[in-house]
Amino acid sequence: MTSAAMNPRPGAIAPSQPRAAAMAGAAGSGAVTVDPIRILKKYKWALVASAAVGLVVGFIANEVFKRVNPVWRASSTYQVLPPITSVLNAANAFIDKDEFERFAQTQARVLTADRVLRTAVGNAQLRETAWAQQYTKVDPQSGNKIVNESDAAKDLKDIATARVIAGTTLIELGVTGPVQNDVAVIATAIHQAYFDDLRSIARTSIADQAQPLEAERARLQADLDQLTKTKAEVITANKITESFEQNSGEMNKEAQLNNAIVSAQNVLQVSTAELKRYQDQEQREGGVAYTDEQREMAERDPIVQSLKQRLTELKSDDQALAQRGIGENHKDRINVRTKMDAVQAELDSERGKALEKLFAGDKDRAERQVRGAEAQLRQLTKELEETKIRRSQVVQAQSRITVINQQVDRVMTSMQDVERRLRELSLQGELVRGERIDRVRRLEAPRTPDVLTFPRLQFMLPIGLILCVGLTGGAVVLREMLDQRVRGPADVSIIPRIRMLGVIPLASEDPTKPANPETAFRDAPTGAVSEGFRQVRTAVSKRMGQAGHRSLLVMSGMPGSGATTTAANLAMGYAASEQRVLLIDANLRRPALHRVLKLGDGPGLGDVLAKKTDLKSAIQQTSVPNLSLLAAGTPANRAIPERLATESMAQLLREAAEQYDLIIIDSAPAMVAGDGLALANKVDATLMVLRAMSEKRGLVARIRDQLTDSRSEFLGVVVNAVRASAGGYMRQNIKASYEYQSTGTGS
Repeated sequence: MTSAAMNPRPGAIAPSQPRAAAMAGAAGSGAVTVDPIRILKKYKWALVASAAVGLVVGFIANEVFKRVNPVWRASSTYQVLPPITSVLNAANAFIDKDEFERFAQTQARVLTADRVLRTAVGNAQLRETAWAQQYTKVDPQSGNKIVNESDAAKDLKDIATARVIAGTTLIELGVTGPVQNDVAVIATAIHQAYFDDLRSIARTSIADQAQPLEAERARLQADLDQLTKTKAEVITANKITESFEQNSGEMNKEAQLNNAIVSAQNVLQVSTAELKRYQDQEQREGGVAYTDEQREMAERDPIVQSLKQRLTELKSDDQALAQRGIGENHKDRINVRTKMDAVQAELDSERGKALEKLFAGDKDRAERQVRGAEAQLRQLTKELEETKIRRSQVVQAQSRITVINQQVDRVMTSMQDVERRLRELSLQGELVRGERIDRVRRLEAPRTPDVLTFPRLQFMLPIGLILCVGLTGGAVVLREMLDQRVRGPADVSIIPRIRMLGVIPLASEDPTKPANPETAFRDAPTGAVSEGFRQVRTAVSKRMGQAGHRSLLVMSGMPGSGATTTAANLAMGYAASEQRVLLIDANLRRPALHRVLKLGDGPGLGDVLAKKTDLKSAIQQTSVPNLSLLAAGTPANRAIPERLATESMAQLLREAAEQYDLIIIDSAPAMVAGDGLALANKVDATLMVLRAMSEKRGLVARIRDQLTDSRSEFLGVVVNAVRASAGGYMRQNIKASYEYQSTGTGS
């Protein structure tokens, strides 16, 4: 804390702080906790002794039970098999987990059912056992042995158990009893009764299932014979085969006819269009417009070709005459041109005749094509209708055959299923003999046990050990939880709304061994006690600096808790940080600070409050730089502690705040005086000092509530004189802190 943070404020020492802020972060759990390491160290020999006693008790109990109540056990193991959905293919049977578990649990109950146990009691070998003798009486008239089967079966249910072994398909039948040779005989009798019961149920079930199956097989055979007869009649009446090849041929023929009709229609359409075109040409105004093809054909006519050749020759003759210089008006050339004109006229005439002939031939051909296509289309249409009628008859017949075949298949499937079920029933009948009946198979027969089930030394010793150690440990933990004393920081943390400011170790465990704990900060600055007060000073400074507090009241609940020691060491710590500190001894009933600092007790606080002297005259300078003391005062003037609650005390604190950076006040314990609570309404902040193994949590909580209701801020608690045994870590921390400071080197 800097001196700037301690600047006095006019008119008051410090404002009253909101309690919500004062208690921020101070909430703790209300649960009672214990330190397991401390308990183990404290009670280790008691726990060791209880362990030894437990082993002895376990051994003695084992010997006693062996003689008084020995328990022998014989068992028989059964395997549950999957449902026999198909005896012929049992390896591929589907396993329903839920059904499987239900069946296994049911069989476990049947093993110890009343009817099975009553049958087992009637077993001749079981009646010879020592166990059965307790239910056997001799008839005084006939001299025969009579067994009380009702009581025997009732008690047998108590010693016989059946359970499904978890995670397996096994059922275990167990029989316990005090006689070694009896348990295997009893288990065997129960097994025989159980298998007899299963065998009877299985045989009855097989007979009940076989009778309706035989009747169903006869009915199915009659249906099959009738269907076969009907199918033969349909085939004969329609002159078809059973296969679908004939129907397929009719369908193919129909498709071919449809294709032929389409082709004929296309030919008819083309021919009709061509004929129409020829007819239109005949009616065309200006004559027929011949096609290039017709004109080309006309040019290839022999007569036309001959005339064209003649015309070419005449043209050649005319050109030859012209080349000889004969003029156009010469008679020879006129004669040649006259012939050319005659040939040209004849050529045009012959070409026209050829075109007319070709046109007439094409028209006649088109007419013939139209007539042929129409005749073919009529024939194909007739054949198609006949084919459709035949195909319809074939389809109807074969559809009926298909239905009959499907009915035959269903009947055959049902017949095969019935035959399979009858074969399975026959095989199931064979399974009711031997070591397997239905879905249950015995894997292991009971045999006479050679080892006791109870007691066993390897179990009795741990039980005795756990029992004794557990009882001892429980008593120890209960004692620790009922102990309300504050032993260390862990006990403070379980008190609600209390902040932990620091821990001061026991001075005797400090490696520096301070002679006077009240001045440990001055006399042994490197010790664990001094380091503890430094940590407390740091926590206090942070909160007081944030809130601007100037005065701090240090109080305790019980005498001897260390409030004076804490106040003195805190004052020395603040003085060492270059702050002007006034230490006030407000414990007017048993003042001690003047002895700690080797100063006189007066004049002091009592004298100032009695107005016998002023503050400046009463303050004494100590040997510690920056630290002043206001002692309790002379005995006569400090005899009235009520003055601590007066305005004079408040005025004294305001006056002191003008001269010092921090005021630390030591007061009387709260259990013996109310002075501390009166001062709590005059100062800025308070802290409470607890002595480990002294104050109880209830007292601490009550003082916390009282301080919280005052005008000052309750900073928290300091736990003083904490032993290293209160938590295995503290002794190592003290040692490490001392070694680190004493070596003078850092890491």
